[in-house]
Amino acid sequence: MAYCKTQRAMQAAATAAAERKKRREMARAAASATASSPRAPPLNVKTTSRYEKLEPIGAGAFGVVYRALDLRTGEIVALKCLNGIDDHIDGRRVDSIFAGEVRALEACRGVPCVVQLRDACRHDPATGEALIAMELVSGPSLKDAMRGRNGVPRRHGEREVRRVARKLLAGAAGIHAAGLMHRDMKPDNVLVHGGGGGLELKICELGRARATADEPPFSNPVVARSYRAPELLLGCREYGAGVDTWAIGCIVAELLAGGLLFCGDTSWEQLGEVLGVLGTGDIREWSQCPERLPGGCGPTSFLREMFPSSPELAMVSGRPALSEAGFEVLSGLLRCNPEKRMTAADALKCRWFEEADEG
Repeated sequence: MAYCKTQRAMQAAATAAAERKKRREMARAAASATASSPRAPPLNVKTTSRYEKLEPIGAGAFGVVYRALDLRTGEIVALKCLNGIDDHIDGRRVDSIFAGEVRALEACRGVPCVVQLRDACRHDPATGEALIAMELVSGPSLKDAMRGRNGVPRRHGEREVRRVARKLLAGAAGIHAAGLMHRDMKPDNVLVHGGGGGLELKICELGRARATADEPPFSNPVVARSYRAPELLLGCREYGAGVDTWAIGCIVAELLAGGLLFCGDTSWEQLGEVLGVLGTGDIREWSQCPERLPGGCGPTSFLREMFPSSPELAMVSGRPALSEAGFEVLSGLLRCNPEKRMTAADALKCRWFEEADEG
């Protein structure tokens, strides 16, 4: 019996390895097709006096973003300035960060729901900055938009959440079709403009994007802990675009519940939070699942109990209601087994998105 189990495990691992190799080959083909497709004009890498900085609109570890005027076209753009091209941030050269983000933005030209590149300059002689000019989205981040007037995160209705989910998944599907994984999907990195049927949403901050065709091992940790997929929490360095769809599932749950679904102080605690809700049954079927998992977690998922199907149950439990169609998407995105996790493209084909969101 033990021999049979071992044989089955070896066969499952071999099948999974073959599938991963096949996915990498498909990703390489997609990336090659993208690279050979018609491109926009080359980046204007020499003009540094083209932009007039108007006001800072954001800042992060990689630099400052300004609202700026394109003196050539008259367009107001978002101008990202990375200081010190030879400096290091989180162990990475600014030059490498700049080049990676520009390549990712170039690959995502025309992708819906992804911020669009306008121009880039590797080195401004006057300031030593690297500059990336992008379309300006005149609205807050999704993180800020999730909060009520008092600044406290609030619950959002299912129709509103579906609007956001549709656009997040459309952007992610486009990024993945371009042969990339974002690797930093979180509400802070999504820009929002408008509302209702006129909602516009743009995924930004592609500085950590990586080609899915590249050979692992990949960097880990990536993605903010609250949105980090189980395979990342377990230290896996051979992963795929499923790390993005897991993060989108976490965002969808957060919008519905008005707070983080999983919130641990360490990767191990975070994994315990995840398995405490979703159970160990699914991840145990993953071909790379380790023997040791956080204790106190049974095999059964309690995700449905956290998002009841009827308004009556939701009212009694004090939890947010979610239709069967909506739960199909949420539970598919939050599969602990990355080999079974729903892709962004497949999620968009689900019946939840067959209904119109106008109004």
